[in-house]
Amino acid sequence: MNNDSRYRYIERGYGSSVVLVPGWASDYRIFSLLDIPYNYILPLDYRPAGFPRSLARFLDRSGIEEVSILGWSLGGFSAAEFYSLYPKSVDKLILAGVRMKYDNITLAGVREGVARSLRGYLYAFYDKCFSSKEDMRWFKRELFGEYVSGFDKERLLSDLDYIKDFSFDITGLRKSGSVRIVHGDGDLIAPLESAAELKRRLPRAGFSVVEGAGHAVFMHEDFGSYL
Repeated sequence: MNNDSRYRYIERGYGSSVVLVPGWASDYRIFSLLDIPYNYILPLDYRPAGFPRSLARFLDRSGIEEVSILGWSLGGFSAAEFYSLYPKSVDKLILAGVRMKYDNITLAGVREGVARSLRGYLYAFYDKCFSSKEDMRWFKRELFGEYVSGFDKERLLSDLDYIKDFSFDITGLRKSGSVRIVHGDGDLIAPLESAAELKRRLPRAGFSVVEGAGHAVFMHEDFGSYL
């Protein structure tokens, strides 16, 4: 297995692998509690701009011909972009907590909040991501401090530019029966109706609504059963 400093391959004893792509203001550690039947490929320094080609180079050097790819929120945009560019490399595209588009007013509000108080805005953002107090307690204990100190404003704002400019390749995705959309019914970041609109435009895609799950739908104990 290729030892690429930008990716970590975790052998878990399964016959197939999944790339776990984090969302805005998070990194691979957000998936620490996830347990689905795959070997894991983790981007250690995820940057949405350039991600598809970076991942393609890693897979080529590692001799991996096909993977599934799970993208959460912003990571779902990158996962879909990878599929559009390298469809033969993807067994299954899983879009978790993804919406069709973020409007300019919403993104302007995020920019304003980050500029006013990075710590305060991020705390409020993360609090909206988790549907259970237990999940939020875990996040505060394990990741919140490191995230607040580790993400600088310039990087977060740059990622917002990617979000603003992104659009799904509906024509390419519509042809695929390998797309799965999994969404929490209590998602406060990406409203369910936006995910439902994506499903309407992709009639062959699987679409599952997880009751009791929030934006971080992958934290739900039954998440794996929807894949």
